[in-house]
Amino acid sequence: MGKKKNTFENNMEQLELIIKELEQGNVSLEDMVKKYGEGMMLAKNCIEKLEIAEQEIDIILKEDKTGLVQNKLNFSEE
Repeated sequence: MGKKKNTFENNMEQLELIIKELEQGNVSLEDMVKKYGEGMMLAKNCIEKLEIAEQEIDIILKEDKTGLVQNKLNFSEE
């Protein structure tokens, strides 16, 4: 199976799976550390995507004198 796209939703799904595995406690210490690191990277990526979305929403809310939106959103994947 190929890697999933690097979207917020996919990263959250992967993070939830890692959390469940770690909570079950059926993982060796070495794998636990590896999964913890992977989870931290996914969490960081999700936070970054949320911050970008927040900035893009702020752009939408800032209107010029005519009431038209000054900038367009760009939800392109990196």
